[in-house]
Amino acid sequence: MSGRVLVVDADYDTLDALANAIRARGHHVALARDGRAGLQSAVEIAPEVIVVDRDVPIFDIRTFLDVLRDNPRTSHARMFVMGTGDVAHLASIDGRAEPIVKPFNANEIAARIDELLRAARAPKREPELRGDLSQVALFDILQVFAANRRTGRLRVEADGRAGEIWLREGRIVDATRGYANGEKAFYRILANPKGEFLFTPGLAHPDERI
Repeated sequence: MSGRVLVVDADYDTLDALANAIRARGHHVALARDGRAGLQSAVEIAPEVIVVDRDVPIFDIRTFLDVLRDNPRTSHARMFVMGTGDVAHLASIDGRAEPIVKPFNANEIAARIDELLRAARAPKREPELRGDLSQVALFDILQVFAANRRTGRLRVEADGRAGEIWLREGRIVDATRGYANGEKAFYRILANPKGEFLFTPGLAHPDERI
């Protein structure tokens, strides 16, 4: 995984420290020492994260951020605003930009940026599915999951008791209800036509007792 990061600051030491820390985590870093060069680099590389000093030369910081958000190449980027002083004052510059108070630990900033980039690349989790068994039969739900090769946990609650059916690529691999497990638990769950269900996709079960 390699993300694109732009750092804009007139101070060479700040640029060097952040560049080294971010690159050490495997990301591409572009550097600029003023607002004009920063905007040019931003349009060229379409960074996912932009770190800019509050006192960036040539452009007012608010103008700089507004221009970036108006450009489709940079409108999606996460913004950080660096500067000395109070964190609340930095945060007030732009409510959508994350403040960084100088002096700072470059490795901590790099870790935060790395976290954002990894989260942006993480596969989107499917939403949970819930409903009432009075409206759709449990057997029909399992048939649909089988046809669509779903993997996850189907939890069924009825008469104050809960049972779980585990699926792997549409195939039922295990079930639990009370002290029962495997096929015995599965048939006990099927025997009750009432209750509520909740399917949580993506959960894998290590055992295969059915």
